[in-house]
Amino acid sequence: MAGGIFQILAGVAAIVIGFTTGEFYPAFMRRPRPDEKPVPEWLGRTVFVVVGIGFILSGLSDLRHH
Repeated sequence: MAGGIFQILAGVAAIVIGFTTGEFYPAFMRRPRPDEKPVPEWLGRTVFVVVGIGFILSGLSDLRHH
């Protein structure tokens, strides 16, 4: 049950971060290189929203099975 709640909170956090971040870089867990260009804002937001929705749906599924 706690796992489902955590997944929902992580999904909401991902969506909030997606809409509050100014620039998105194709770097994961590292600093972007000086010559690295940011990805388009719409693409970065879309990725964060899709991942967030995935976490929320997974969390709801976990809660439904308990």
